[in-house]
Amino acid sequence: MRISLGYPDRAAERDLLAGHDRREMVDALPSLLTAPELQTLQRKVQEVHAARTFAGLCAGPDCRDPLWPVVPDGPEPRAGIAVVRAAKAQALLGGRDYVAQTMSRPSCRKLWPTA
Repeated sequence: MRISLGYPDRAAERDLLAGHDRREMVDALPSLLTAPELQTLQRKVQEVHAARTFAGLCAGPDCRDPLWPVVPDGPEPRAGIAVVRAAKAQALLGGRDYVAQTMSRPSCRKLWPTA
């Protein structure tokens, strides 16, 4: 869930300006899942167990790390929720019904860049 925005190179910018509105192109994308299939997966992710100790590692000051100077007080609560949900989804994709405690730091580091 990390997004980095930048400027396209000149050729890509010309293509963007000469082409279709990218927002309209989304409507033409084929669906890979039906709405019920997506809802089932979302429910399964919610059912994955994450211990309170894991959740604590993703909360506020406990998630502070000198390698992340851009987040000196740790992430705000919604970011911690996102990390827990991402870890649950990663566990489900890995065939587990629990979040491994060792997933916290790697998951967090992918979300918060260093300065």
